[in-house]
Amino acid sequence: MVRRARTALRPPVRGGARRRRSAQPGPGQGGALGARLRLVRVREPGDPAHGTGQQPCRSCTALLDWFGVEVLP
Repeated sequence: MVRRARTALRPPVRGGARRRRSAQPGPGQGGALGARLRLVRVREPGDPAHGTGQQPCRSCTALLDWFGVEVLP
């Protein structure tokens, strides 16, 4: 008997539409609420940029805001 994955039983998605899950508050968001984060560059020893602060990218900034994480300078 041949077993098939459950994904093989689903009908194909038509017209390029994707099934998207909405971002709902969950246990991860509650644990991160009020957290603080500091981003630093990690470089080779002796590099003057090693350990200097850096701001998160736009995607990370949006995600960190949604989770309620404060980015420290």
